[in-house]
Amino acid sequence: LGFTMEVLEAGGNVTNLVLVDTAGSAFKLVIGRIFNGNIALGPPGQFVQSGQITPLQPNWYVAKISFSGDAEADTVRLFVNPDPEVVPADDEAFLTYTGNGLNDQTINGIFMRAENAPTCVSNFDDIYMGSSYADILPVTALDIAKYNPVSENFEYPADEDVAGNGDATN
Repeated sequence: LGFTMEVLEAGGNVTNLVLVDTAGSAFKLVIGRIFNGNIALGPPGQFVQSGQITPLQPNWYVAKISFSGDAEADTVRLFVNPDPEVVPADDEAFLTYTGNGLNDQTINGIFMRAENAPTCVSNFDDIYMGSSYADILPVTALDIAKYNPVSENFEYPADEDVAGNGDATN
């Protein structure tokens, strides 16, 4: 599962993408920002959480879900802004949920959630599901490049000309 989420106005509240069972008990897997600003991963009431992701900019989230197919624990690894050129290694995950919270569950929908007052304002984009890393990459790497910030210090002396032709060598 891969998707883009940008929190525009946090307000100290919740915004996340949730895998759901539309015919049963709703929320099955939560991925996103929770009330304290942390990122959460896992079933409701069982999720793990970790440090804040920079708000007010888009972030690309990739969740690798490994279902055991039986009563053994399932594993979900969440990667934030991974390199689109390289399949991320399991130990590079930002968060890892391991547990039985997904066993015997039906997941048949995706729900974009914002709650509480004031409500979080967020954008979701490029939501892909697939069985491989290549399946969930946005159409072009240019879509992902915007998540890797580039900065330049523009403190040039007054009246100084900036020369060059826009490539990396000038």
